[in-house]
Amino acid sequence: MSAAGATALIFRARGEHGGERVRIKAAIVPDQPFGDSTALPLDSGWIELSSDWQHYRIDATWRISRG
Repeated sequence: MSAAGATALIFRARGEHGGERVRIKAAIVPDQPFGDSTALPLDSGWIELSSDWQHYRIDATWRISRG
């Protein structure tokens, strides 16, 4: 699977009880062993989950939106 040309990371998440906190990081760097080794990985910052499914989008400007 190739993510070439991708402009955002879109995902759904929920917590078992709500109130759990997660941080999502992602990067595509062919010359690094791990994505978070790059200087500027996509980073959601800390997200507080609810017990209901929520949609999240991390775009190329590293802003997160919930919907």
